[in-house]
Amino acid sequence: VRLRIHTLGQFSLLIDDRPVHTSNQAARKPLEVLKALAGLGATDVGLAQLGESLWPELDGDRAHNACHVAIHRLRKLLGDDSVVTVDSGTVALKPSDIWIDVDAFRRLSARLRTWLAAGAGSREAAAQLSEQLLAAYPGHFLPSEDRPWAVGIREQLRTRFVRLASELAALLEARGALQAAVDLNRHGIELDPLAEIFH
Repeated sequence: VRLRIHTLGQFSLLIDDRPVHTSNQAARKPLEVLKALAGLGATDVGLAQLGESLWPELDGDRAHNACHVAIHRLRKLLGDDSVVTVDSGTVALKPSDIWIDVDAFRRLSARLRTWLAAGAGSREAAAQLSEQLLAAYPGHFLPSEDRPWAVGIREQLRTRFVRLASELAALLEARGALQAAVDLNRHGIELDPLAEIFH
């Protein structure tokens, strides 16, 4: 995997395992496109949706053009024209070259939801899934980003984590894996001090 994108807890971008400095003002909008693609799902994101989300102050055509310019600059920043594709009005990141923490969390949460619904796993399996969940969700999505598109994604992911973590913690407690339950609840409290379910 050539690119690694971290958005949970903080933003970081690694190319060939080397961190990319993201404080450059000229890179701000291209990186915002990258963050939005990471959060919205990385594949088949509508160009119109991206334009409306990132340039709400511009009308349709101008937002569309701004989007194309930012994508062009993003490709230059990443050093690879093929990593961001635009086709039939949709934008996508090339999955074979990119690892995104949000995608990894969504895959784990789908697996965990299925496992919890089945309700027949062992204590060891529950403890292992708890460790994976802690590693996959170190913090909320782009916590310092206050744009509406980011706030919406952050709330969606936060809700998913709270629900899964609280269900898994209850199951761990019922199965006698008390330390794993405590660790999961403690992590939940660190991220959401007011979430009563973890207390």
